[in-house]
Amino acid sequence: MPVAASHARTVAVRAHAPSGGSVVATAPVAPPAAYVDMPYPKRKSPLDDRPTLVKAMTAVTEQVLALPPVFSAAAADARSTMFERGAQIGSPWPDAVDEYKRQKDMTQWEAALRDVTKIPTEDLPTYFTLPFHAYEAGNIGWAPAFEADSAAVTVHAPIFDADAKEMKPEGDEQMRMSFLDAAKQLAKAMGSNVHDGSGAVDAVDVGCSTGRSAAMLRASLGRGAFVRGVDLSAHFLAVACSNQESGKGLFQKANVATGSSRIEFVHAAGESMPFDDESQDVVCVSLTFHELPGGVSLQIIEEAYRVLRPGGFIQIMEMDPSSAFFQRIASIPPAWAAFRATEPWLASYACLDVTEAIKVAGFADVRDATCTPRHRAWVGKK
Repeated sequence: MPVAASHARTVAVRAHAPSGGSVVATAPVAPPAAYVDMPYPKRKSPLDDRPTLVKAMTAVTEQVLALPPVFSAAAADARSTMFERGAQIGSPWPDAVDEYKRQKDMTQWEAALRDVTKIPTEDLPTYFTLPFHAYEAGNIGWAPAFEADSAAVTVHAPIFDADAKEMKPEGDEQMRMSFLDAAKQLAKAMGSNVHDGSGAVDAVDVGCSTGRSAAMLRASLGRGAFVRGVDLSAHFLAVACSNQESGKGLFQKANVATGSSRIEFVHAAGESMPFDDESQDVVCVSLTFHELPGGVSLQIIEEAYRVLRPGGFIQIMEMDPSSAFFQRIASIPPAWAAFRATEPWLASYACLDVTEAIKVAGFADVRDATCTPRHRAWVGKK
């Protein structure tokens, strides 16, 4: 199967549909106008340079894919593809879900959910409750939470192969390490004394999901790091706490590497963190902005500036819209339509000028570098 066709099937439900039951596949919903109209620094979107015919074909494909029966069929097909890929690289999704259910029964999981929940579902921002990743309620629920780690491993397995053919189960971990190494080098070039692993460091991981990025951040910052993971999904945070308790996946490696204090997981919005002014040394945001309105991404950067101490750093990893991979997907109507169908804010991210947003927030020095063939790292110093 051609790479483009394979990717079109894959991104349609990128690892977020329930295991052991029927697929919950919800057709795309228009983003709320209040978020669409939020101001933020914009760059020329690479989507603007597509040929007129490609734009027209993409629009038609998106309209067809928006039909619930079509979307459900595409989602089921993509889910099957992801299951096959997971099995091929030794990361079968059903087994991972079953393991979580063996660790705790659902009564225990619901108790864990209550322990971490600080924001009632009805009070969550509406941008977060849109259907995405083929889930009716996005990341609110046990299905996406139980499958999140399998999704990360599967989706990122081919990330370092230009043709997306070679699948490596360690691809997700290598991607995160590559980003953190790039961020560390950029920060050191700006005179950082918090990235050498020798002293106490207060850090926040925004959009921490089930904790993979927070675990890697702690390992990167060393034994003296105290890391807090922030996310709007209480279900994801309950799984993150369980992963840390059991030493699952990347937590085991982080614990061995650093022997530092436990990560604290906090149910909060990245644009409104419950931390004091000038209380942190590092704020990290990984693969989060493409799932947000551009205006909210700017608010998160501004909030990072508030909580960082003078001399502190924001470090961001995101898809690189200028990369060959992104450009290739954008040029193939079925692939781009499938991607857009499960990522309601993708077009907003494509024209977000991350460098300018960091500068607008007040950071004095901003630098960036490629960290994978598909991703870019940005670092700003306060």
